[in-house]
Amino acid sequence: MSEEEPKFVGTRRFGGQPVRQPAYNFRDVPYCSKDLAGSTLSEVTDRQHLVNSIAEFALLCNEATRRKHLSEIARGKKSRCPSKPLSIEYIFDRIDTDDPIWGFMVR
Repeated sequence: MSEEEPKFVGTRRFGGQPVRQPAYNFRDVPYCSKDLAGSTLSEVTDRQHLVNSIAEFALLCNEATRRKHLSEIARGKKSRCPSKPLSIEYIFDRIDTDDPIWGFMVR
């Protein structure tokens, strides 16, 4: 890269493979029980595992926001219109720059 070209860390995603869409609709996913019964736990130690899940993360945040909004309306609370809580670019930036990469995913 020459000195004249902009150096954007997050632009690497656009040169790679398309973001993978989950094979299910988040509105069809039941609420998770507090004891995580019926869920699976997987360890994340590879950055690519997270990159492959970017669309899922964004859609999960959107669905959580939608459910929270509906819950507040059902309880008679004022709720502002839900908006997109996290962008794909922000999620990618976190995956791209945060170290070390480790953790767990609950499904």
